[in-house]
Amino acid sequence: MEWCEPRLLVPGVGSFPELHLPIQPRSKPPGKLPTKREVPYLDQVIKSLWDFHHCFSNVREHLRDTAIYSACIDERSRSKIKCIHDGEPPCRSCFKSKRPECILSGPFETGRRQSNGTKPRESAPPTSAKLNVHRDSSVEPASPKPSINDIAAGKLTKDVVLGLSPQVLLVAVTTFTQKFPELAFNHAPTFSSHVKEDVTVWIKIAATLALCHRFLPVTIKDQIPSEDELAACSRESLQSIQSVTPSISAVQSLLIMSMYEWGAGNGYGAWMHSGMATRMMQSLDVMKPDRGSEVIETEIHNRTFWACFVMDRFIFCGRSQPLALPLDTMTIQLPIGEEDFAFGGVSHAGKPMESTGPFTVDEYYTVLVEGFEIWSKVLDLIISGGRRTPGMSQPENCPWVTGSPWKKLLDSVEEWRSQHSDRLRFPASGVAVHVSLGHGEKFAYVNLLYYVCILFLNREYIPFLPIQLPEPVGPIDPPLLEASAPPGWWHSRAKDLYNAAECITLIHQQLDELNAPLLTPFAAFCSFCAGSMNGYVTSFPQMNLNRSPKSAAHEELNFLHLEKFTALWKMGRGWAQTLKRVQTLRFHVIRDRARFIGKTRSDFVALYESIHDYAGVSPIVRAETELSANGASISQLFDGNESNDSNENAQEMRNNPQPRSSVLGELMPELNPEIFLTGDEIWNQAWPMWGDQQFGTFDEAELQFNYDQDLPTL
Repeated sequence: MEWCEPRLLVPGVGSFPELHLPIQPRSKPPGKLPTKREVPYLDQVIKSLWDFHHCFSNVREHLRDTAIYSACIDERSRSKIKCIHDGEPPCRSCFKSKRPECILSGPFETGRRQSNGTKPRESAPPTSAKLNVHRDSSVEPASPKPSINDIAAGKLTKDVVLGLSPQVLLVAVTTFTQKFPELAFNHAPTFSSHVKEDVTVWIKIAATLALCHRFLPVTIKDQIPSEDELAACSRESLQSIQSVTPSISAVQSLLIMSMYEWGAGNGYGAWMHSGMATRMMQSLDVMKPDRGSEVIETEIHNRTFWACFVMDRFIFCGRSQPLALPLDTMTIQLPIGEEDFAFGGVSHAGKPMESTGPFTVDEYYTVLVEGFEIWSKVLDLIISGGRRTPGMSQPENCPWVTGSPWKKLLDSVEEWRSQHSDRLRFPASGVAVHVSLGHGEKFAYVNLLYYVCILFLNREYIPFLPIQLPEPVGPIDPPLLEASAPPGWWHSRAKDLYNAAECITLIHQQLDELNAPLLTPFAAFCSFCAGSMNGYVTSFPQMNLNRSPKSAAHEELNFLHLEKFTALWKMGRGWAQTLKRVQTLRFHVIRDRARFIGKTRSDFVALYESIHDYAGVSPIVRAETELSANGASISQLFDGNESNDSNENAQEMRNNPQPRSSVLGELMPELNPEIFLTGDEIWNQAWPMWGDQQFGTFDEAELQFNYDQDLPTL
């Protein structure tokens, strides 16, 4: 007997070419269905098809009812914009616009409107007595889709996060890895499997989306909750898991939220999240079993520990502070290379630290770990008093003396740099080639870290207002150094200082030109530091022997970078304000040079301290004075009413125009040009010491560890 595979047609189901059932050919009238005898298990086949058809019809009718036939009244009144909702208010438009009331209007009739007035056809199962159609009771109904109300109220957020498409997660993880090289613990090839295995990894996803929200394309943002919702959910969820068994994903979530709070201007929150991550990681390290051959898991554990180490040095409270993870207590190996990590290379976690060079960009995380250890020591020296620390002016502690605190740090920086291959050094290796290979941000981060260390160390000994100085020299205000520097030593320090500022500026410029900007807190801090020095040498070109002809243009680039950063992060407002105030001070110096002769750092203590502001907060102005008799404006600073020396400086400012920034102008209106400095106490009153202003008591009513405060204007 021959067999054929005709297509089975069931009324109401339609044509499904993929469903072919073997039947015996019989001479039957066309259009009749085969019998059960002809097709075994016909009842089960028809039942399955009918169940599928019934389910599909219900879904189709529901979607038509909610997405087409109902709409928000406000949407109807404004235009024929499609109203998107889940069957109950608010609709997406009202939710985003924060309208208090959202009323959905009908019609809500089920089914399509009949043109002939006949009753719509109702779907019904076949009437065969032998066909007993029923649903399998073991199959659970599908979970309802979270609505916009659920997202807004913080309900079902876990389902919302885990329900995101793999494409969204991939974009978020890739963005995080590129923009935040200091947190290099994600293993992208196995990330999706961790999502399924770890019950707390959804919090890490929410924190990652909150941190990277500002960098994501619009098409991705439309598919996820807002940044504030994700951040709030992450905070609440992290609080709820603190008392349960620690996990790697929980530690990573705390580190990500620490970075988020730091950029958002909440220094206290950043410090606390970082501290909790460190303590949780220490407990995990104690409980960690021997993982044997689980190479990737071991390296993820290793890198997460080093991320805690980096954040311990990254989140600085503004004063000298003990480190939670001293380097001499670390017993784990430095991170392996990026390629080995991606492919599951051998990790040596648990063995003593070893470090050999030369390093390439593949070992950038090892380079960053060692670099942040040095950076924390540099920053600690400066904010602890720097050259004004008791004993630092003695001959044995002068900066050129081998073994002095300053020289030890400089030697550490240069030794660290000597381990970098030529391809890891800027400007020997350009930014473009690294961007083309996909690791431009990593290359930039390493070089920014090096140059900001050089800038901080060399800036410590320059005069604050070198009005009458013809060339680079050391301090001119107490405490003076008790020994003389070797010939040419200050010239070399000036060259290194302004070269560092130039390199920081050029790195950012090249990243911007290649559409790979690094708009993260540490990168912006480096730009702020470079801007302060580019402005300084613009006003006093003799302090680098006229070797910085492009300093004014570079200062403008620093302003522009801070504009972009401030548009994304609240942290940058203080840095931008400080640069504008320093710029205004330079204008006053040009206007009345004679009045500023003899002024030193001690006359501008708080302003000087704000230049070292690592936290992005500008001291609050407490007192200002205005000219009452002279109505001069900024443009009149260049009039020929000053001394000859002042006119020379004015001409220099004409040749190197000062930056005027549109975004910064919106954030901080132009400084009042009538403000004039008439005494030694004015700027000290206006600029309280940074540490005193930031860190009062951690009192609930007077918490000062907050960098997101409203900035006063002049």
